[in-house]
Amino acid sequence: MEDIKVTSKADFKSYWSISLRVFYTGKGLLMILMVAIVMQGLSLSDGPISWFDEGFLILVLVFIYGIMVPALTYYTCKVNMKKIASLREQLRYAINEDKIEYIGETISSTSNWQYVTKLIEREKYFTIFVSSRSSHYLSKEGFELKEDMNRLKAIAKQKGIKFSYK
Repeated sequence: MEDIKVTSKADFKSYWSISLRVFYTGKGLLMILMVAIVMQGLSLSDGPISWFDEGFLILVLVFIYGIMVPALTYYTCKVNMKKIASLREQLRYAINEDKIEYIGETISSTSNWQYVTKLIEREKYFTIFVSSRSSHYLSKEGFELKEDMNRLKAIAKQKGIKFSYK
């Protein structure tokens, strides 16, 4: 069967969005809960607490995880887009049942399906996670044939890879 051919270039907004989703799901969310529990435990060790103290703890958590983390992620993504050439260039993917191969001006690599952990479909793109922090961005506009999107989903299903539409 012929390879699925995709041409894709990640824009900053999508890159930042994926980075935030990676942080706020899984281990990032677990880390938020652990910090909240530790802060609550430390406040209880000081004796009786008031609603003011509880409100202060909630404000600290909201500030850290609602303002600081997105701001730092935004800054990191901006720096990465400037420094890492492979994030700015257009990549050409050739996907088949055996491997995912991509080629750009400064990078080329091959991934096997056995290392793929998850395939996520969004309105405008697919994200193939090769590990918890490494992914491939495939724009839906970049597929040569529209039925190749269904073939990609079928390959993921055949390989037993977690698939979700968000």
